[in-house]
Amino acid sequence: MSKTKLLCVLSVAAITTLTGCFGKKSKTNHRDETKAQLEISTFNGGVGDEWLKNAADLFVQQNKDRTDFEDGKIGCQITVTKETLGGDGLLNNDLTKDMYFTEEVDYYRLTNLNKFEDITSLLNEENPNDGNKTILSKIDPNLAAFMNRGGKYYAVPFYDCIYGLVYDKDLFSDEALYMTDAGGFTGDKTQFGTGPNGVSGDWDDRKKKTYKQFES
Repeated sequence: MSKTKLLCVLSVAAITTLTGCFGKKSKTNHRDETKAQLEISTFNGGVGDEWLKNAADLFVQQNKDRTDFEDGKIGCQITVTKETLGGDGLLNNDLTKDMYFTEEVDYYRLTNLNKFEDITSLLNEENPNDGNKTILSKIDPNLAAFMNRGGKYYAVPFYDCIYGLVYDKDLFSDEALYMTDAGGFTGDKTQFGTGPNGVSGDWDDRKKKTYKQFES
């Protein structure tokens, strides 16, 4: 099996990167040299590693009889190691693993530094077990456009992180911080504005519509 130097998976919403392949540490911690070896690093945070371990178990089981991973080897063994560093803190260190799942990587800067392996052919490979779909065809077009570097790809999405605003509704009432339709502020529910959806009497009444309103 030809192992990639580094596969970086990037979630643009959180500028979150993952580099790697599905992996799990051997339950016996015994390195079985009769099998192809794949070592994976995953950031010890965020979405955790249980999903990765489950995916590794499934992959290993489904491919236990394959002989095309590495000459003279049957099947594969996958080892997952948790890392405390993410993003540039991890990627600026020596890269000793075959694959990395991490976060907060400057994708453009690190591709310019040739830190990532070109995985374009992998993303364009048709999967006969999935209606001949490609990985690239499943990626959101905006993400794919972001990762396109001169027609080449060095990452695939890991996960999306959606940011939102949370505030104390009692504090907003006490301090008269809710919005009116006239653009002023109130703590009186009878004066609440219609909110972002423009409909009166529903859940988003009184809520601010723009970031600028939060700054006022």
